[in-house]
Amino acid sequence: MNLVVKTVAAVAASLFTLTAFAMPSTPGTKDDAKALAERAAAHVKKVGFEQAVKDFTADQAAWGLTTRDRLVYVYAYSYDGVALAHSVNGAVVGKELLGIKDPDGKTPIADSVEKAKAGGGFVEFKWSSPATKKIARGAAFTVPIAGKNAYVAAHAVLE
Repeated sequence: MNLVVKTVAAVAASLFTLTAFAMPSTPGTKDDAKALAERAAAHVKKVGFEQAVKDFTADQAAWGLTTRDRLVYVYAYSYDGVALAHSVNGAVVGKELLGIKDPDGKTPIADSVEKAKAGGGFVEFKWSSPATKKIARGAAFTVPIAGKNAYVAAHAVLE
């Protein structure tokens, strides 16, 4: 009996995990990106920049795709183009990506740096969707972080 209870509990926990962390498939919107970027910037003010960038990469449940029904996620870059945090692709953290180009020749990171330096706002480009792994049109909303030569952004996969 005890083995049955443990087995049922393990299966239930596995099903909960699979359900709780399912990748959303609904495209995001520019409003979604702006709202999440502003939430990320508020988190920076609350806990400090160094802790926030750790949180953005480590806590996908809060900053990645796992708790929302839309394709929107957070990241942070230095003005030198070095990834400081990424809520869906931690492998890029520490890499300089300033010159990376999308299929149309746009430079999303360089363009985002310039937008952040100008006070923040939207940058549109094509990028790999975390849900489909296919190139999709997207928009990022950037928010500069005062005194850090860096910005936080949220990217919405729009299609």
